[in-house]
Amino acid sequence: MTGNLAPSSRSAKLLWLSLLTLLAVIILVGLGSWQWQRLAWKEGLIQKIESRATGPERSLSEIQTLWQRDRDVEYYRIRVRGVFDYTKELHFYTVENGRPGWRIVVPLTLPDAFLIFVDRGFVPLELKSAKARAEGQIPGAVDILGIVRGYKQERGLFVPVNDLAKNEWYWRSYLEMSEASLEPSKRDKVRPFLIESDDLKLSGGWPRGGVTRLSLSNRHLQYALTWWGLALTLIAVYGVFVRGQLRKTK
Repeated sequence: MTGNLAPSSRSAKLLWLSLLTLLAVIILVGLGSWQWQRLAWKEGLIQKIESRATGPERSLSEIQTLWQRDRDVEYYRIRVRGVFDYTKELHFYTVENGRPGWRIVVPLTLPDAFLIFVDRGFVPLELKSAKARAEGQIPGAVDILGIVRGYKQERGLFVPVNDLAKNEWYWRSYLEMSEASLEPSKRDKVRPFLIESDDLKLSGGWPRGGVTRLSLSNRHLQYALTWWGLALTLIAVYGVFVRGQLRKTK
């Protein structure tokens, strides 16, 4: 007769607890699996960056061909020659080794009259003005060796808006950079990628190039193991609880 009775209050609570536990375990396992997939993606990205950044130098024409083919040219090494227009430099806020300062980005006019933005490197806050580091402005044509980077950058939730009036930038925006520093007739001649320059060992020492970040944080395995560990812990706690409840019914 007992089996035909309605479930007791304790049995109903246990049923709901079981369903909630199952849902939580599914979510935790899913989060762990997602981090495992992210691990494979991050390892592939790290390998690609290392391969390209330590590989042979590419010419501008090679990079342009790769760009037209698949739009993926980041982290290739490149060498170009051109003339800087120091009157058009842009200042991007950054922190290098705990020291706040600016990355100096300057348009470089190429022999074919096209332009490419070059990130010349880091200067501390007090050297934002070009007049304070005039010795670092190389006259005439210069050879630039560096790393290709893209303009694709989204403004984060807490990233300030670029202040064009003060020439203070916080994220790369291809259109804003072109409009702020170039005449209208030159804006359609800008290459769709920029170069982060190696350190040129300039007279006066600034800007200091070679600040491209080539190492990426990769903690996805730890995250995956953490989520899966929480799932196993939850299952163990649930098992101990249920066993205790079943003993009470005997």
